[in-house]
Amino acid sequence: MEAVIDSFHRDHRKINALLRVLECECDLFRRAERPDYELLSEIIYYFRLFLDQYYYPKEDLLFNLTRVRTTQCDSLIDNIADERAVAASSLQVLGDVLRDILNEQRVLRQTFNDAARSFIQHERRQIEIEERQLFPAVLSMLAPADWADLRTKLSNKKEPLRSHGLEERLWESTKSTTETQFIVSPDFVRLEP
Repeated sequence: MEAVIDSFHRDHRKINALLRVLECECDLFRRAERPDYELLSEIIYYFRLFLDQYYYPKEDLLFNLTRVRTTQCDSLIDNIADERAVAASSLQVLGDVLRDILNEQRVLRQTFNDAARSFIQHERRQIEIEERQLFPAVLSMLAPADWADLRTKLSNKKEPLRSHGLEERLWESTKSTTETQFIVSPDFVRLEP
């Protein structure tokens, strides 16, 4: 497997792990229980930085090179871009609603849940399109020189949160909440009673 695609697979596992934690915290909120608001804030902050500063620019390099080489993947890339836009908008709303909650403003529970569900759904859909359709297609369409060029360009891209230690703090903070014990790493989440 190409190293560039392997790095996307690792990113997807990390994103999915956090989506599962976000989903569990949102379930607490939906049931009128108290979620870990600090954890929710950190997850939202992480997604904003990780996606905007690291993941989407990385995706864009692959998308742009693919569009230069072939038009066969244009509709897939357009679908991913649409999912990305809706997810970003939902994440913004979710962050705003959480800020309002933390500022003790009245917020409809449904508003929070709708934004969270929308973000989770569209982020997962984007990953699904990439994993099932785009990556298999580009693996056969791009030449070895293209992959070498991508590896070179991506070697300069470092995850923005690693240098600040937020990623490690986030994984550590997700290990326990008031209701559920999480065993979390960048690659998986397992719920324990």
